[in-house]
Amino acid sequence: MTSDELINLAFSSKQTYSVYDFYFFQKDVSFLEYLQTNYPSVYDFITLKQLNIKHLKDGVAAITVNQTTGQVTLFINYNKITYIRNLCLGLETEEFYKTLACLIMHEQLHYMLKHFRVPFEAYNHNQLNIAQDMVIDNMIHRINPGWRNWQNFVDEINNNIDKLDKNTMFHKISTEESSQYDLLNFSDLDIYFYINELKLEKEEDRIDKHEWTGDEVSEDSAGNTEQKSQQNENESENNENKNQSEARENSKKDSKEENNSSQPNKPVEDMFDKLASKARERLAQNANRKISKLNNNNELIDKVINKIANGKEHNLFNILKKYIKKISYKQTTNTWKKISKKQPLKRPVVMYKKTPGEVLIIIDTSGSMHDFINNKIEDTMNGVYTAFAKMAKVYGLPSKIYKSDVDNRILTFNKINSVKELYEVKIALGGGNDFKFVFDKLVLDWSKTAKSSQKFPDFILVLTDFGDDFSFLTKPEYKPIENKIIWLYTNFGDYFPVPKAGHVIDVLADDWSTSIR
Repeated sequence: MTSDELINLAFSSKQTYSVYDFYFFQKDVSFLEYLQTNYPSVYDFITLKQLNIKHLKDGVAAITVNQTTGQVTLFINYNKITYIRNLCLGLETEEFYKTLACLIMHEQLHYMLKHFRVPFEAYNHNQLNIAQDMVIDNMIHRINPGWRNWQNFVDEINNNIDKLDKNTMFHKISTEESSQYDLLNFSDLDIYFYINELKLEKEEDRIDKHEWTGDEVSEDSAGNTEQKSQQNENESENNENKNQSEARENSKKDSKEENNSSQPNKPVEDMFDKLASKARERLAQNANRKISKLNNNNELIDKVINKIANGKEHNLFNILKKYIKKISYKQTTNTWKKISKKQPLKRPVVMYKKTPGEVLIIIDTSGSMHDFINNKIEDTMNGVYTAFAKMAKVYGLPSKIYKSDVDNRILTFNKINSVKELYEVKIALGGGNDFKFVFDKLVLDWSKTAKSSQKFPDFILVLTDFGDDFSFLTKPEYKPIENKIIWLYTNFGDYFPVPKAGHVIDVLADDWSTSIR
């Protein structure tokens, strides 16, 4: 039987066993040796001291991260695992080991790709879980062809794309490694966007749990029930009837919590770093061997871990978050304070009429950019769209977004009325370069142009190949905006000097590589 068939049997089985008859993989020396030889990254994961392994009542496996302590817990339904182990006794023991290894790897990848985050109310949970499983299962399918790869659902997505207008920005998804649009090149939110926008409905029984938690009921491997209590949350901080002095006090507390928010999850990052370090070490050792003893299947998961480690912060949304955190919450008109998880679309201790600040997107349409615009602009604007769509869920939509196409002219500042317009952006190609005009207009006339109470936008995205003289930005009058500029560098064609002001993102890199000065 294939791994996929065994997992299906596990999900459908209602067989129960005494705790004394459970198959505990942690105690199976032969299985641990099998992992060390064939799936070393999985072995590293289950032998980490910071990992808890507990019995799961429903489903087959799950993974959670406690948002208070940062503790990672792997849940395994020992009834299900014992059932398929008994089916495979004898000749199919190795197939069972392979299936169990890939099952644990599935949960490990949910953890490493941070799929345990709790989605906001705007997300359809079932669709998001399916998108996450599609990405992970295809990774595992490359290692174990007996694992599912969602080919039928991928075909359904592609059939729906065929029915759309020929100018659609949807690209057909492939499960072939050589394809530019290989499923493994998509994030879970990319796939979620496809499922949601194409209005596909799919009921999925084989969905596991991977989320933040702080209030869970579980059983340990001895069958003992553990109840984690959660402190009563004080909802009054969101009450509009609070007096001003009380609101100010809570605001200070929120600010402190924001500054310390990364501390409880440090164990999670430490675990990740340990796994990534071992994966890099194995890859380095393998690269130095004249004759490789490690086959490509076993290398893939290490390569995935290494890629995640190198690029886990390098997508546009995560990069923008770094700059958003530098924007003062005390702005009188706009605030980038996060939306409350308790009351979506509202911010704690903030007047609800407030929204995030203003954004300007400048696109270089000069001659040296034409190849990029004709061949790559769709992918880049898709990344920008995805970042802003996610931003709307976390911080709210910026109060105003403007776009300006610039060559040797300013083709006006056009207001973008919805995030979706970023995905459908139209660009007029032009000739030479002169960015000084647009920056002068930005510095001198932003309030008038945007009809804004803000002196400048909160940040400025500039898509360009740097084919212009930007030395004027070193002058004092441009000082107030130099840390608001984020260059989306196309790195296309000839090399041009990089301005000293602002932050540079290479949009052609797989992980939107960034250098922060």
